[in-house]
Amino acid sequence: MESSKLKQTYEKQKYQSKANLVYVNTIIIGAILVFIYFFILKTYSIAVANIVLLAVSYISIRLNRKEQYALSSLIFITTVAFTAFLQIHEFGLRTGFQYFYLNLSGLVMFTNWKPWQKAAGTMLLVSSFVLSFQLNYQATPPVELSYFWVFFLHTVNILLNVAGVANSAHYYITITKKAHQTLTDLAMKDYLTGLMNRTSFDHFLLELCEGRVKKGHGMSILLLDLDHFKRINDTYGHLCGDELLRQIGIILQEQTRKEDCAARYGGEEFVIVSKSDSIEETALFAESIRKRVHDMQFTYKDQMISVTLSIGALFISPQAATHR
Repeated sequence: MESSKLKQTYEKQKYQSKANLVYVNTIIIGAILVFIYFFILKTYSIAVANIVLLAVSYISIRLNRKEQYALSSLIFITTVAFTAFLQIHEFGLRTGFQYFYLNLSGLVMFTNWKPWQKAAGTMLLVSSFVLSFQLNYQATPPVELSYFWVFFLHTVNILLNVAGVANSAHYYITITKKAHQTLTDLAMKDYLTGLMNRTSFDHFLLELCEGRVKKGHGMSILLLDLDHFKRINDTYGHLCGDELLRQIGIILQEQTRKEDCAARYGGEEFVIVSKSDSIEETALFAESIRKRVHDMQFTYKDQMISVTLSIGALFISPQAATHR
């Protein structure tokens, strides 16, 4: 069963954050167009239509904050489609406003509408595109724009629609990567300590060993066991034990290097594979971890709890690994 919190986070990112980015960009670009239409081109009806679009974009943002995602996207897409239709009628097809119908058809897929509503919305937008094309293909537009303004509006519309498609593609690639990383972490990491779990450690151990040998390094393998962990669980409760394991996980991540491998191997057992060039270096590394855990100030519910660690260490030289 999907976690309601995870679902809420996903919906907020998809339907609120990304949609609000579209609405804010519409307000910025629309404001520029309103200035051009009102003060330069003197096309007041189109200026008013774009002012309405600015207002609707703002309303959509407010609706998103109330988590009324379907309604906000509905009024926004409808208003953009209507505004595009008016501009095609006024300026003709040469200005490129018909491209918005295709972009809006893709935008419908980002909404949380029901499947049949998405299908109906897409069909209506495609039909509007075909209708506007047929009505204005050979018609002379009421407003004759100069070559500069036709070129300017057409170029802007191409850039806006390409940017919209690129943003949608980037968004889906991003959430796919995040989903893949989340699944990888769930499969390979111990949820409590954040360290590698036993399954992933066993999977990568041979690869790690071979990599160290190829680079001419020896390596150390440390097996760590928390002393009297059962007694801590029995005395202070399992929540205390969980918190202790989390703290140990933090310490091991701090004590190991990026190229090292630290994993939770069992209940209170941990394992570390680290680059090492001598037995002495292995011993010093193990002692530094033992001392760090011994010196930690572990407190649970205002009670100081003494924590110690037993470590078994193995050093494997490159020569021994090569002749294994």
